[in-house]
Amino acid sequence: MVSALAVGCEPGGTGTTGNDGTDEPFLGGNGIPAGNDSAGDGDESGGSVLTGGGDIGDPIAGAGGGEATGGSETGADVGAETGNANDEKSGDETVGGGTTDVGVSGAVGSACASSSDCLDAGAACLDLPAGYCVVAGCATGGTQCPGDSLCFEFQGGDTYCLDTCVSDADCRQEDGYICDVDNTCWPGESSGGTTTGGGTAGGGTTTPGASAIGGPCEENSDCADAGALCYPEFYNGEHTGFVGGYCLINDCTPGSCPSGSTCEAIYANAGTACMASCASSPDCRNTEGYACFQPGMCFPGCGQGSTCPANYACEPDTQQCGPACSPDTCPSGLVCATNGLCEEPPCTPGSCGAGLVCASNGTCVADMGDGPGAGPGPACSNLPPKDCTGSAAYCGEILQFSPEEGTGYVNYPLNGETWSNQYRSYARRDMQMLIKWATAYVDCKSAGWSGGNGFPLGLGDMSEADGSIPGTSVGQPGHPPGTHEDGYDMDIAYYQNAGNDNYLKPVCDHIIGGSDQYHCTSEPYLLDLWKNALFLGALQSSERTRVIGVDGQVGSLVTDAISVLCANGWIPAAGCTPAAFALAFETTNTGAGWYMFHHHHLHLSLWGISSSSSGFVKDRRGQCIDKLCVDMTAATNALKDQRVPGSALVITPADLK
Repeated sequence: MVSALAVGCEPGGTGTTGNDGTDEPFLGGNGIPAGNDSAGDGDESGGSVLTGGGDIGDPIAGAGGGEATGGSETGADVGAETGNANDEKSGDETVGGGTTDVGVSGAVGSACASSSDCLDAGAACLDLPAGYCVVAGCATGGTQCPGDSLCFEFQGGDTYCLDTCVSDADCRQEDGYICDVDNTCWPGESSGGTTTGGGTAGGGTTTPGASAIGGPCEENSDCADAGALCYPEFYNGEHTGFVGGYCLINDCTPGSCPSGSTCEAIYANAGTACMASCASSPDCRNTEGYACFQPGMCFPGCGQGSTCPANYACEPDTQQCGPACSPDTCPSGLVCATNGLCEEPPCTPGSCGAGLVCASNGTCVADMGDGPGAGPGPACSNLPPKDCTGSAAYCGEILQFSPEEGTGYVNYPLNGETWSNQYRSYARRDMQMLIKWATAYVDCKSAGWSGGNGFPLGLGDMSEADGSIPGTSVGQPGHPPGTHEDGYDMDIAYYQNAGNDNYLKPVCDHIIGGSDQYHCTSEPYLLDLWKNALFLGALQSSERTRVIGVDGQVGSLVTDAISVLCANGWIPAAGCTPAAFALAFETTNTGAGWYMFHHHHLHLSLWGISSSSSGFVKDRRGQCIDKLCVDMTAATNALKDQRVPGSALVITPADLK
């Protein structure tokens, strides 16, 4: 699914668009309000507004992410609508003028079989139930939407005027149209009734007009405050993450919100809304899947001071509540576990794929054996250059990582980036050269190996254009001080043995009792052991590599695997000497910075260089995440509590999954 953005058509027709395909209140695929996040103890912290690519109506889907899972369908401002016109729409509601009368055959919103059934100049018939008359091209050439119809931009850039409404009665209900949260007639399921969450939410029953900001709701009339709208729990049959619904007021200004609420810039286009205020998670509906987020607002969250209601489960990637699974709702190949989540069924001897064995806990783990056998494999004579040989200034120049895709890698947008604004993806020239060489090396050498999912390796946070920590420009530096500065550091995904990508996402279990531990609590059963070992060995072969940090459960496995690959000739000799060994990990928290946050990615850091005539020099060897080996316990705990996008939370736009 690809997100769309709304185009406001004022009389006279100058359209404005959102942020590169999104007009959502939250980062796609994450469950984090734009620029805000929940904390470990129920007191949350975050920062300023972020923008991100994500499915229309993916206010919580996961991260991101992290990875985060997607699939929710609400939209811009209160929610963006999707349809089956081969496109999707979301809305910044800006109207034309006059009135639109869908009772007039051929007017905007009328049924049609072809464009000839529609009255207005530039009219077209969308392929929606029983057809839908629109006016095309409303965002270009000054075209004005007739009456009170609204102009929306669809995937691919097409723009159409859509019929407006106040209630479902204004729409073609007989053809399956409802008055959606953008006040446009669009295909959907009428909520009906007054029971929250489609009758299954933990929020109980709402009394019409009784819910304050942040309170449960099913439709707008359930909200008590003037101008309040209902962010629904379900939209078009999909779960939004807002268990029991959530009353809010759009387009607020400081001081304009009702008592008990606060005006925050939560939308990806910097739009504002009144949200329930809080000091800690118990101030929110924290037994219904809501937590307190900095700067003090209630938002969907679970696992840290907040729990899910009955028949819901805390999604490990999004840390938000979703409907619990049942035996018949899980995708093929998955089973409904006792925690309410769809998971891989326990393995049995012989059931695991190539290079894996069934462990006693029922998961498939890497079979050390002798790996891919004798090397060195293909000659790989056409690899890109490995080392930068220019001046210190030339090799140290901070550049946007380019191209976005190359042999063996993909620098995809994450943590609020979009394809057109990868503001967290700046690295030194020598760093970029090393990564491009190492991913191409793995791609070539492992071509004949079994196992793995075959997808390119995802690249994560680097630095911002000015060398600052990613997220600094939006008030959310996402990494400890002394890291990810000046292009010396990069977060990189692990190669995985399942799934449809190698993006930054957990390769192991990391949730205990509904709480994220931020490190592997099980064998890294999703880890493609041998490709990761080959990649790490290749990185070690460069004298520019200072340290490579991985999760403690990953570290011991890849250390042994690197030894096997070195013995069999797969890794360059320079990466197999004791002096070259740059791998670091912690199995207990010693403050080196590796214990937490590396269950979904590895961290590469380069040496500093000198601008003197002697050229490159190693400023000091350190097996810590920062060069000075400052104790990182306080910094990592702060990031854990804040869970801003970066080290603690990796957010992948849902439309990339």
